[in-house]
Amino acid sequence: MKLVAIEVPRFLQPKPTGEEACECQKRPLETTYKTGSLFWRRQPGEAVAQGDVLCEAEIDKKTFEILSPATGELAEQTIAEGGEFSAASILGYIRVVQ
Repeated sequence: MKLVAIEVPRFLQPKPTGEEACECQKRPLETTYKTGSLFWRRQPGEAVAQGDVLCEAEIDKKTFEILSPATGELAEQTIAEGGEFSAASILGYIRVVQ
């Protein structure tokens, strides 16, 4: 059994809004000097596939999806629902069964 960290990526792509947004709203955001709030879409114990949306981050009034780095089970959330995170924070862990 192996644990894979869920980290805030250096660049995040804004979540599609379904509305026609200006080009500035579609550009990736560099997270190096940013903080934001976290909202979980999966709970510990749930199975996840690599690339699944685990949580959403709100930074500078924009929403970004954070994807699963591996296939397995969400083992732990290290930042609570609505909690604040910063660049390179570890948000939780995926348990990968080999």
